[in-house]
Amino acid sequence: MNVDVESLMELISAVKQECLALEEEIRARADLSPAEYTCLCSMPTSGEIGAGPLARLMELSPSRASRVVERLARRGLLLRAASDSDRRVSRLRLSTSGRALRRKVEALRGECETRLRERLPSRELAQVRRGLGLLLEGLTASRAERPAGRARGRR
Repeated sequence: MNVDVESLMELISAVKQECLALEEEIRARADLSPAEYTCLCSMPTSGEIGAGPLARLMELSPSRASRVVERLARRGLLLRAASDSDRRVSRLRLSTSGRALRRKVEALRGECETRLRERLPSRELAQVRRGLGLLLEGLTASRAERPAGRARGRR
């Protein structure tokens, strides 16, 4: 395959767009909005999580995350309970149907990965994995070096 891009950032943007398209396909098949998808995938598969830590994982403000949690709870995908130690704190966990949907999402992700693996010989796949690992390290280090600004995802 011939990839004609001028810069590394253009290539990263093109890969990002393709990943977003795959994610949109998964969200559509699971009947989830982008925020609901992020919430579902951020939830522990077993056990509970507090509303605050979940909002941080989702990179959303607590009020925005609360609205997403409310939608998923109304759909019967999340269960809420007040914390035993502090009644103001919500403890969240996936319901039976929430766990089933999470498994479906993971299966759909697996299908996408399988399609990718079928297109790349194992040696090239290993190179892609190494390259993506290096890219992630570089991007993470670059982000750590930038001055702090407005938090990403705070909507």
